[in-house]
Amino acid sequence: MWTGDSCGPVTAVDMLTGDICGHVDMWTGDICGHVDMLTGDICGHVDMWTGDTCGHVDMWTGDTCGHVDR
Repeated sequence: MWTGDSCGPVTAVDMLTGDICGHVDMWTGDICGHVDMLTGDICGHVDMWTGDTCGHVDMWTGDTCGHVDR
């Protein structure tokens, strides 16, 4: 996650915790991901150096959704 390879915008709400996919790392500014136990989404972070916002991995299907370079 720290390389920016698995990063992304907020894509899902964790219905168990109410978290909107991730927390902010106060040192790097990364929005660090967690696994949404209901959807299997792994919500990532924004790469502060490249500005890349990558998609998410669906743990059940293995799909990797798109990548946007800002």
